[in-house]
Amino acid sequence: INAGSFRQDTVPNAAERRGDFSDTRDAQGRLRVIYDPFTTRPNPAAPGRYMRDPIPGNAIPSARLDPIAVNAIKLYPEPNRPGLQFTRQFNLVTMQSRLNPTDRIEFKVDHNFTPSQRVFLRYNFLDTDSGPPDSWGNKATPVNSPMGNLAHNAVLDYTQTLGAATVINARYGISRLLVNRPGYSGGFDITSLGFPKAIADVAQVAVIPTFGIQDYTQLGPPGGDYYLSGNIAHTAQGT
Repeated sequence: INAGSFRQDTVPNAAERRGDFSDTRDAQGRLRVIYDPFTTRPNPAAPGRYMRDPIPGNAIPSARLDPIAVNAIKLYPEPNRPGLQFTRQFNLVTMQSRLNPTDRIEFKVDHNFTPSQRVFLRYNFLDTDSGPPDSWGNKATPVNSPMGNLAHNAVLDYTQTLGAATVINARYGISRLLVNRPGYSGGFDITSLGFPKAIADVAQVAVIPTFGIQDYTQLGPPGGDYYLSGNIAHTAQGT
């Protein structure tokens, strides 16, 4: 089955990627003023409150841009639509599909040793791989990657009739489940963004970090993108 995905995202334009917000506006067309946090000071007209100065020209000087942010912003695709009036929201539209395969095997074998003794064996196998596509095509799409489920289940059952009022039954079952979601960005080297090697060395999983940026689509996968779990269960019963 091919699963389709239609996305509308808000990504920074060329000027905003350079720190230039001189034409970044709200829904009413008003300029969204960028204030300089280093000018924070008490407001003499409002005791207990603070004030800041706007950044000249509403453009952050390149020397004040964080190197990690400069590298991370490159993971955003370029806009391919004008977006909404003034705000330019939803300026990236993508349509992708991804094959979600499913393999299933089921069988049961019955055997009668005698009219009063019988046994059956049942086995089930299921292998699925489903999830959304990498719509941005660069492993930074803000979605969880596909999850694979691999399941085996087997049951052996024995029944013997000893008399008109006596029947014994013994059953043994075993099941195994493996769930794996490696993440689209599995193996990503965070030092390529400028993070120190000391952080990369202690990271349990190497994936693109998640960046939440106000008024823009999240960059990178949601939390829990990498997932691995497995278990084996045995059951036995008799009556």
